[in-house]
Amino acid sequence: MAQRPYVVERGSAQHRVLQLVGFALVGLVVVRAGLTWDNAGLGKLTDVFIIAIAVTGLNLLVGFTGQISIGHSAFFGIGAYTTAILVDTYEWSPGWTFLPAVAVCFVVGVIVGVPALRLKGLYLALVTLALGVAFPNLLNRYTSITGGPLGIKSVRYLPPDWTPDEGRRATAKLLSCLSLALLTGEVTR
Repeated sequence: MAQRPYVVERGSAQHRVLQLVGFALVGLVVVRAGLTWDNAGLGKLTDVFIIAIAVTGLNLLVGFTGQISIGHSAFFGIGAYTTAILVDTYEWSPGWTFLPAVAVCFVVGVIVGVPALRLKGLYLALVTLALGVAFPNLLNRYTSITGGPLGIKSVRYLPPDWTPDEGRRATAKLLSCLSLALLTGEVTR
């Protein structure tokens, strides 16, 4: 007789212990990275966290509602360009650009979403595909604002004065910690 494999029930004490062990292992990797990795390694780790934030947002849409969104990257890009333009052109502090970026993404989402409210399945996917295709074309059309295919290259983010370190290493550490905090906040919702 075949033995049934051991299954951990979701929400049980064993499940919570396994979650804590998983979070502890990820925490150890992140702490070790912050202490020993060079700037390039921290930059790649930050990129991983940023992509994970985008994927988690897409999972909320696709996984919980079952709707297909092909233009999710356009909203991610709209938020990023809003931040970059406010920092580069208007000399805002990067930390203060998050709320305006969210507001701009919300407005674009409402503009796209209201006409698509009654659409489901393939038709909703086509509307979001249109947004995903139109976004790079808009970036290339308005190169004086967006920098065209190369993007906005002059954005520099220096760590705040209250951080203990200075220079590039401090910036790499701060950005990886910030992106990890945002990812953790999104995942634990």
